[in-house]
Amino acid sequence: LDALNDVKKIFFDKTGTLTEGSFEVANIDIFDDSYTKEEVIDILVKGEALSNHPIAKSILKLTGDEISSNDVENFKEVSGKGISYTLYGKEIKIGNKNICDCDKDAVLHLSIDNKHIASITINDGIKNNAYNAIKDLKSAGIETYMFTGDKKEVAENIGKKLGIDNIVSEMLPTDKYKNYEKIANENDVIAFVGDGINDAPTLKRAEVGIAMGGLGTEAAIEAADIVLMSDDLSKIPTAIDIAKYTNRIIKQNLGFAV
Repeated sequence: LDALNDVKKIFFDKTGTLTEGSFEVANIDIFDDSYTKEEVIDILVKGEALSNHPIAKSILKLTGDEISSNDVENFKEVSGKGISYTLYGKEIKIGNKNICDCDKDAVLHLSIDNKHIASITINDGIKNNAYNAIKDLKSAGIETYMFTGDKKEVAENIGKKLGIDNIVSEMLPTDKYKNYEKIANENDVIAFVGDGINDAPTLKRAEVGIAMGGLGTEAAIEAADIVLMSDDLSKIPTAIDIAKYTNRIIKQNLGFAV
């Protein structure tokens, strides 16, 4: 409570914190006529069925059939980029533009034998209470930051809708901690809000770590000082108000005691 009273900056993770984290596939653009949409979906779901990433779950919704990954070989998670595996004797890569070496405007891309085959557009809805929470924090004179692995255009679009002061995009999982260290000022008390296992080191490092209790991973919850049990971001301004109120009561009590 004492640290929360003096918070000057708040850093937010994006996915699962400012946004719902429940992804939906909006569109699949195929750039190679030798593959049908059904074939592309088959390749996508067989690999993504082995991934634990939230985006993978949205891919699995593309089919109502039971998914078998018995044909998948050499499956690998490439940190901050995506996944790679061998299927039907072909080298498959699914991930952001860094893993597929393309510049199409989409969250996910499919590469087969190092050839860009398809781009998958995925929607990640902003949480209903996120805008008002950011507005209340800014009204209290607190500077806001957003950390995300999304490409710059996507990140800036969400950041502008929410009114975030500073946006850091295209980050690898390890970049959150490094960027926190760069921006952190010894004279400023900083809070970090996150939900994933990659957020745990930064939650631990921050003067005030705030984790999502509903969608949040166990590692994030363990590392945090404050847990929002209902994932309601509007509770953050409320917590700061409680901290300031408590601080005033302490000073009044000290004054009366003296």
